[in-house]
Amino acid sequence: MRTGKSARLISLFLRSILAALILTLSGNSVAFAAAKPLDADTSRQKITARGIGKQIKVTQADGHQMIGTITGIRADDFDLTARGSLQPTPIAYANVTALHNEGSSVGKKIGIGALIGIVAFATLIGVALIAYGTSR
Repeated sequence: MRTGKSARLISLFLRSILAALILTLSGNSVAFAAAKPLDADTSRQKITARGIGKQIKVTQADGHQMIGTITGIRADDFDLTARGSLQPTPIAYANVTALHNEGSSVGKKIGIGALIGIVAFATLIGVALIAYGTSR
């Protein structure tokens, strides 16, 4: 069994790792929470705000997903031209259960994720350096 400074160093390091794991794993429960299905008015507002000519991924009530460009917006439905297709498909707002790709661009999301990873890694290195410095 270790005693003295090396035991405190190991104890501090393990506590730091445990605290980081607790924070990381508890944050996932919020990230994986299920989203509420959209109603017709909400989907109409979001699609109208998105605008004609924008890319979007739509999940319909039957579970079918379509990815394409919004090519027309009307009072009760909108037209979505799927990738590789020339014909627009009308989709009723009441049939939309989820909209995807309505936030930041993929590049921005990758940048945010990389920044979070760098900060987490730097924090662990800092804790290790502090623990190493106190053991001397």
